Amino acid sequence: MKKALLTALIICVASGLLPAESGETAEARRTPQAVLSAFLYAYPEKIGRIIDVGDDWTIEIGDSIFLWSEGRFLPEDLSASVSVYTAHPFYSYAGELPPIVEPSAERKQQLEERINNREKNPPRRHPGIYNAIWRIENETTAWNQAKTTFMFGHKLTIHRDLLDELAAIEEELVARAAGDRELRAYVESIRNVEGYSWRRIAETGSLSYHSYGAAVDFLPGSAGGKGIYWLWRKEFDPQWYLLPYANRHMPPASFVEAFEKRGFVWGGKWFYYDTMHFEFRPEILAVNGWLREERQNPVTGVVETIWVPPGDF
Repeated sequence: MKKALLTALIICVASGLLPAESGETAEARRTPQAVLSAFLYAYPEKIGRIIDVGDDWTIEIGDSIFLWSEGRFLPEDLSASVSVYTAHPFYSYAGELPPIVEPSAERKQQLEERINNREKNPPRRHPGIYNAIWRIENETTAWNQAKTTFMFGHKLTIHRDLLDELAAIEEELVARAAGDRELRAYVESIRNVEGYSWRRIAETGSLSYHSYGAAVDFLPGSAGGKGIYWLWRKEFDPQWYLLPYANRHMPPASFVEAFEKRGFVWGGKWFYYDTMHFEFRPEILAVNGWLREERQNPVTGVVETIWVPPGDF
């Protein structure tokens, strides 16, 4: 395990993935070698190796090999089908909430065009690389990887590989909530926890991370009229993307931090926001310069391996 982590770290450094000079751009961190190195760093026990063959990059997971094709991960037999699939997004993901600012007229037009284009051309990403990571082929095999547990007293079905992460998150949050009124109130407001569910991402042709059991939604009994999910808001607010954070139903920062520390990203930081949603995407953290470190948990006192955002090393 340590050898695999060290190998991945060396590759990431060599590819320029890890935080360097302040002028490093997002584009530089999303080169093929940076993205593939992020996968190796994020899933050291699942990724076999990455291979550079001239301009062609490939990633090996078990018996499967995927080609990097203009931002798409495709199996060898679909290497000529680039136009059929949408590129996988390796978006910016910061430690802090991105600011919401009133856009200029030009920027607003760009946003509207982006939204309209998504509606006309729903993303359709090839699921192969994540199928290989989570060891599934279809709904039946996905269900075979799922296990039922409880979180905050609510039944939850999740991929078996994430049971330990969720248990650690719950332990930390329960301990923190004892002395944090805001966090305790949020946890007590949860009325349902949803994990595994075989389905597509709404209004797209792409498989949801819920289908892998790698995503969790925390639904409140009441949102108090605040926005939770962009698609729900869009039904009556055409400028849903400008909704201030104060008017969105937000978990406390400590709740989000507990998930991010263990490799999850939070949908509340997305343009297409989903504030109830968390999904296990350590490769997104890695490609944005987050590092895995061993630190003592200030609440439980246990030394853990956690993800740390840039600037907090």
